[in-house]
Amino acid sequence: MSKQFWKNTALSLATVLVVYLSLIGVSIGTDLNRLNYHFEDEHQIPDNYLAQVTSVSGLRDVDPTSPYYEALRSLVERYGCSIGFADRTYRANRTIVRAEVVSSTSACMNVTERLGQESVAALRDDVEKSKRILEEIISSLSQKKEVR
Repeated sequence: MSKQFWKNTALSLATVLVVYLSLIGVSIGTDLNRLNYHFEDEHQIPDNYLAQVTSVSGLRDVDPTSPYYEALRSLVERYGCSIGFADRTYRANRTIVRAEVVSSTSACMNVTERLGQESVAALRDDVEKSKRILEEIISSLSQKKEVR
């Protein structure tokens, strides 16, 4: 693959990560003691903490007039990222803990990586198809030249 392709892929992943982190409400200036009230250690985070939401409309506390609605819709529909909690809420105004950031970011990056691998496979298929079509065109042109 070309260097440009990988640079664009890395830039896309970085952009998705930045947008995702800004959407899930990471606040740098938040008092750290307040953040730790929810989970004392990583063993308290349930496996189903984040729900796989297939549509932003499935979230009870997000409506289409929300300023972050389109970004959420893009994360769900284009990248398949989990953005909601098991109770079908997004909780946009709630501060999150680092464990939640890692869990949700990892899930989103796994999906993005899979999409990238599928994209490379599709690109290979497209190149092979283009090669076959070009060979057919060359063959057809050479036959027409012989007929004249």
